[in-house]
Amino acid sequence: MFDATAARDSLTEPVEHLVFEVNMLWKTFQATNWFGDNGHFPNAHYGYMMVIFARLDLFSRYWNGGEVWKDGKKNQTERMIR
Repeated sequence: MFDATAARDSLTEPVEHLVFEVNMLWKTFQATNWFGDNGHFPNAHYGYMMVIFARLDLFSRYWNGGEVWKDGKKNQTERMIR
């Protein structure tokens, strides 16, 4: 039998962990200038952005029930902005 609560938790727990992690590090990141000095953790910033985009991609796929097509091609960007 399908367990909707377990399915929801498998999607939301990684997001909750990401929020917790970023909140723990926000003071350090607040003083950064993104891709400037390596002492400002540019790889960590980039990594967090990629995780967020990956989650948006996953959620958009579930929200739309699969792929979105535009001009006869699968269109990830179109799906993610809907």
